[in-house]
Amino acid sequence: MTKRQYDPSACNNHPSLCNKKYSEIYHLGAHDSPFLRHPENGYSVAGNQYFNVRTQLEGGVRLLQGQIHNEGGKPRLCHSDCKMMDGGKLEDYLVEVKSWMDGHPSDVVTMLWVNADNMPARDLEKYFADTGLKNLAYAPPKHPITPGEWPTLQQMIDSGKRLVLFISTSADEANIPWMLDEFSYMFETPFENFDPAKFTCNGDRPGRVKGAEKLNEAVATRIGFQNRFVYDKRLEEFGLEIYTPHDDLAPKINSGDQSIPGNMKDGIEKCATEWGRRGGYILVDFFNEGNPIAVIDAANGFKDPRNRVNAPLTFKDQPKNLWQPTKSAGEMSKLFDKVQDVSEPVKDKVEKVEDKVGEVTDDVKETIEQGKGIIDKIKDTFGGLFGR
Repeated sequence: MTKRQYDPSACNNHPSLCNKKYSEIYHLGAHDSPFLRHPENGYSVAGNQYFNVRTQLEGGVRLLQGQIHNEGGKPRLCHSDCKMMDGGKLEDYLVEVKSWMDGHPSDVVTMLWVNADNMPARDLEKYFADTGLKNLAYAPPKHPITPGEWPTLQQMIDSGKRLVLFISTSADEANIPWMLDEFSYMFETPFENFDPAKFTCNGDRPGRVKGAEKLNEAVATRIGFQNRFVYDKRLEEFGLEIYTPHDDLAPKINSGDQSIPGNMKDGIEKCATEWGRRGGYILVDFFNEGNPIAVIDAANGFKDPRNRVNAPLTFKDQPKNLWQPTKSAGEMSKLFDKVQDVSEPVKDKVEKVEDKVGEVTDDVKETIEQGKGIIDKIKDTFGGLFGR
């Protein structure tokens, strides 16, 4: 799709959204936005998206989520561990977002950073200031505000404060009023999902509004946040807990095909019914697959988006500018892809053992011991979840 001249009358891709409160519309989110599968990293299974942040924003994503880690006193975007998946320096990513926002003055963008190492807000502030995003960041008149107290998109645009910034821990709203404490403003559904048929609308975090019995309080005090992605369990047969984004299911659950269990359209309507209101955040893996933005548009009440460049439906053979990560990405992550190279021989050896039940020789026993040693090394390095 060829990009057309920018229409400033369209707020977040349509004029009908301008007079709606920020909390009343659906925001499509890219889960782990900086962590990409692309040709240069061999389409690493640690990546949650195929296309970079600029392509995400062009394609209608308005919630950017990722993880910040403390590397030598500086924030870096890493997926659980920088050796596993290195998304580069925070400032490089922010520069890309600021550049895009400068060219799209009628768009409101949200960021949610998982502050994995609890970096102080004051240590993160300078990166938003240096890139100019601090000047765009919205600070509410009080902390926190309820869903009904959010301004409209047009009010945010007119004020020039059209970046909403959340951080999962270590917020300091008294001194940095635009860096908002995530769980004071939103409640999340569970994020450790393995079966899309079991998606729920109940809150999971924060703990004070967890569960069906606290749903009314959650809805009254916070914007709903749906984690609509599924993990695939890798190396489970070896007793490991390495969960990777489920790329096979993403096109199905991201779609509006109501014949598919856990499809997005049904999920949105189910939660709207249970919550008694519309709007909120919808976080997905592989945002380009299954056409979730069309489901979001329909939920927001329009079918003719403006100022949008649709992302490719397939990640194969796409121009580099669509998927190229930031210049500093990948500097620290070379290790994880070796797990696949290591784990395949382990699996082959175990299968050979199973074929020789009753014929266990000394050579086979030695093979088993070698396999156990390799498994132990993998556990030492990757003994946990990829993180959210």
